[in-house]
Amino acid sequence: MLAFPFLSGGEEMPDKFVWETGPGAATTKKASPPDGQRVLRQIGTCWSWLKYTQFAYLAAEALMIVSAVASLVFFDMIMEGGFSSDAEMMQTANLIDGVSAVAGIGFLVTFVLCIIGYARFFHRSMNNVQAAGDPDATMPPGWTWGYHFIPIVNLWKPLQGVLQIWRASMRLSANNPRVPATIGWWWAAWLATNFISNVSFRLAMDAGALGDEITDFDLFLMTFYLDIASSVIGIICSILLLRFSGQVRQAQQAILDGNVGDVFS
Repeated sequence: MLAFPFLSGGEEMPDKFVWETGPGAATTKKASPPDGQRVLRQIGTCWSWLKYTQFAYLAAEALMIVSAVASLVFFDMIMEGGFSSDAEMMQTANLIDGVSAVAGIGFLVTFVLCIIGYARFFHRSMNNVQAAGDPDATMPPGWTWGYHFIPIVNLWKPLQGVLQIWRASMRLSANNPRVPATIGWWWAAWLATNFISNVSFRLAMDAGALGDEITDFDLFLMTFYLDIASSVIGIICSILLLRFSGQVRQAQQAILDGNVGDVFS
């Protein structure tokens, strides 16, 4: 979505690891790693990036829902004759357009930040389990997020990377490596929100929303309902991501602190 030396029995496991040095590092061990060997690196900053960008994403999705609901109410008022004058209608339309513009820009900005936060966290997490010598963590760290940008394989490869990180992190920290349902539901929600968003965009084009005139008003209204559904599922997806990635962060911190499971002896 490398091969590393396995930890052998009869040796202290922490002595097989190489930690990064410098302020905030897990230890001040001075030995330089051999060429090509990964080093354990702190996970805290990467976790903060992931956590706070996801919080921003939740707010952005909530604003997108408000924007879509406001648009539906506006069009319903037009059809029901709820405006006393054209001036009142135009004032409301301009207000909703402003909210929609802010929501759209905010969503794009936070989504880009979320990509960065996601990439940093899972790249670092995969690096650490490979540095610790887990034999089943085989996906190069860059591909844990890089596979998201490749059509077709992005349907399953990123999930494989996350599963490798989960199992390795739990084994190395002496926790149960069984994959929780949270990860499966997270991935299902991610695929669903992307699918619904794509359908909504295509219907909007068919309805003439990107042109000078709406050619199919009913189809145009349908896109707002789809956008609301996509945002609701997106919020669920983000919450699930925060839940299981927080557990990964705890396991990774245990590895960095030297509280590792003796799984390869």
